[in-house]
Amino acid sequence: METVGVESSKSYHFGFILTESEIRRLIDVITDQFTKINSQDQVVLRLNTTFKNGAIAETNSLDEILTQENTGSSEITRLKIEASLENDELNGISVEFVNVDAEEQTNSVSIRQQVHGVSRDWVFVTSSLIEERITKLKRFALNQLGKTPLTKVIMSLLVPGIMMLILLFATNSVTDDMTTGTNKVEELWKKGQLKDPVEAIIMLEKCRNNLTPLGILKKPVTVLILVSLPLILTYMFLLKYYLVYVFCWGDYKELFEKKESIRKFVLGAVVIGLIVSVVGGLIANNMGMLSLSFLRVK
Repeated sequence: METVGVESSKSYHFGFILTESEIRRLIDVITDQFTKINSQDQVVLRLNTTFKNGAIAETNSLDEILTQENTGSSEITRLKIEASLENDELNGISVEFVNVDAEEQTNSVSIRQQVHGVSRDWVFVTSSLIEERITKLKRFALNQLGKTPLTKVIMSLLVPGIMMLILLFATNSVTDDMTTGTNKVEELWKKGQLKDPVEAIIMLEKCRNNLTPLGILKKPVTVLILVSLPLILTYMFLLKYYLVYVFCWGDYKELFEKKESIRKFVLGAVVIGLIVSVVGGLIANNMGMLSLSFLRVK
């Protein structure tokens, strides 16, 4: 049976940084593949752009898109590249980039590519070449760990849910300790083993120490909170300063570079602070051991 047509479709869930040079390389790959079918006919490009304010524009000029302001209400949230040969509807290529965070619909697909043609080899080779270019744009999407709407909802509720459970356990732990201490004093009083009221008051005050900041800090659950809080704050910081779906030209390029610099500086300072703390602790411990050894020798 003769093959009438072949189609290859792929979608991707990771982030991307689409720069001017990368989009030009991608279009060069698309153009080169069409010249292998027919080097005489002209390649026709159709570029569809969706902006943050909902406006949609279509053009055949890549330069027109690259000179866009690309910020504020004019920020690009979706770019679709369609290519074909003149007077040829049998062979075509489509590549679409989407800023998932700016979309109202719940979907985690950020890049789509579709290639259709008469030749199976041409379709498969073209699809592979485009995928290679897309892979070079790859950026880890921190807030897209789930690939389905359900997993995204679960992950968005996971952090506050864990914090609520930790706080609940911490409160119950302190309350239980106070109740246990009070019951113990009452039991000793009933058995006649505790006759001095002053001694009973002192024991109750010791139980209440668990409600002081120092007593609460000694709780394992509180330690878990103190460890979890910086992690949650780091996650929120990365959501703001780790841009995932980037159309990196126009004014948005300056915004992207500024946030990248802030993120690297802050994280670098945190890492350096941790290293200094660890090294300082090791030096202090070693100095203490050396001093103890010196005193023993003397």
